[in-house]
Amino acid sequence: MMLRFLGSESLVGDSIRLNRFGQSVELTESQAANAVLGGCALVDDETFCQIGFAKEDVERFASSGSHGRAPAEFLEKKKDALLAAQALRDRLERGEALAAEEPKEE
Repeated sequence: MMLRFLGSESLVGDSIRLNRFGQSVELTESQAANAVLGGCALVDDETFCQIGFAKEDVERFASSGSHGRAPAEFLEKKKDALLAAQALRDRLERGEALAAEEPKEE
């Protein structure tokens, strides 16, 4: 599954280094759940895109140090993304599935 990283630096497993805000990473559900429960700030790609990050802003503010000069609009989106990451962690801690299940049509 495709996820987006929201932190400053993290290592998933032995070899996947995350070090840019908005960095895309493909992980198995098991890897993703372990990373999130281990404290890695991740959201699924769909949620990240729905929040409305512009590609240019993600490139411009890829390092967490640059967020101090980021416009308020970017910081509000970052806050929304971090809240989504916390909600994902909360779901996993309750033993729920990593991805929210789609309602079944009858």
